[in-house]
Amino acid sequence: MTAGKAAYSVQDKIKGYATAAYTLTGKAGQTLGVKLKTNQASNDFNIRQSGQEETLFIGSNSGNNFEVKLPADGEYTVQVYLMRNAVRRSAAASYSLEMGLRD
Repeated sequence: MTAGKAAYSVQDKIKGYATAAYTLTGKAGQTLGVKLKTNQASNDFNIRQSGQEETLFIGSNSGNNFEVKLPADGEYTVQVYLMRNAVRRSAAASYSLEMGLRD
C-alpha cells in the first residue's frame, strides 16, 4: 500500500508455527488501523516498523484491534500468528484481517 487513503482486507488460515506477514508503506502522522477477526482465541498479530528492534504492537498483550499514528515514514509489517498454547494443541485459525491507512 502507498501513502494516502488505503484499505486492505484478507481472509486466510494458519496452523502450527506458520505465520502470515502483510507489509504496508506509510508516512509519519498517518493513522494505521488493524482489526483481526478470528475463530481462535490464541490467534493474534504483531506490528513491527522496518529497521526497528522494538515491536510497535503486541496483540497477545493488547487485543485484536489497534490504531496508531505512524511515528515515521516507512514500511510496517503486520504478522499474524498462533500462540504456542494453540500450536501445542494442533489448533488452526481462520481469520480476516482489515488494515487501513488514512491521513
